[in-house]
Amino acid sequence: ETKLLTIFHELYHISPEFDGDIRRFSGKYFAHGKSQKQFDARLKREIDIYLDRFGKDELLDFLKMDFKQLQAKFGRVMGQTMRMPKAVAVFGPNGH
Repeated sequence: ETKLLTIFHELYHISPEFDGDIRRFSGKYFAHGKSQKQFDARLKREIDIYLDRFGKDELLDFLKMDFKQLQAKFGRVMGQTMRMPKAVAVFGPNGH
């Protein structure tokens, strides 16, 4: 379930507008909101709903595997990290 929480967590950051930005909460804690605990609790509820509907699906079997098992089944296992893009100010035709 920890692996599924990580997947849901990262997917939840995708902006609902699919504009290349992340989902933003108001205030200075824009990435997770004011409470990381509330953020995780919300995702946990979503995961519970998901597992109730699809938890028996064989497509989720890979989540039960450790790294060695993943390598044995799929071969090379890779990951990639990406830096968050820097905000760029966009001005209208009058420079405002």
